Amino acid sequence: MFRFEWPAEKAVLWGYGHGRYADAWSILHVFSGITGGILCLLLGFGFVVGATLSIIIFFVYELWEAYVEVVEDVENSLSDVVFGMIGVFLVYGLNHFTQLSDYSLMTMLMVALIIDLVLLHIGWKKYLGKRFHIDKNKILPSWSDAKGRKKIRQDQTLFFGLMLATVPLIAIWDAAGLSIAAAHLVVMITGTFLLRSKVS
Repeated sequence: MFRFEWPAEKAVLWGYGHGRYADAWSILHVFSGITGGILCLLLGFGFVVGATLSIIIFFVYELWEAYVEVVEDVENSLSDVVFGMIGVFLVYGLNHFTQLSDYSLMTMLMVALIIDLVLLHIGWKKYLGKRFHIDKNKILPSWSDAKGRKKIRQDQTLFFGLMLATVPLIAIWDAAGLSIAAAHLVVMITGTFLLRSKVS
């Protein structure tokens, strides 16, 4: 079962932990996006394929985190996807304006990987390693009570609804233009939040 923890107290947490929307892990997600964007360019993927593949990988990774109960609230999980995509957009934008050579991309990849590993190591030591030893039932909603069931259903509606809204977004943008992609996103996000409000 995919469960997200109850909402974090702080919207932004300036340290390792889980803020509702951003925390120190957000920097790691940006660098993971940079790494992913560079790999996509090295594999010869254009923007549409690279960005779409990246967003799918980020959503699947967040689902895996929820499955293994690396606990965070659903808003933080969705924000992680956004921060990862910022990294991908930075790489493709830089490449668009400078036409990065393979040597430059490989150098950037090594730097990004080192930063990823250093940030992950620091995060593990300061937070995540300790978090694995706590009782998850104290911070995750329970399917056995009505309030917990409602939270689980609402979180899953929000997560999967926004996933379905954003995965085709890049292809729509490429095929039909930014205004159609923006309209698609507004309609899908509005529908997702309306559906989420009706879930009981």
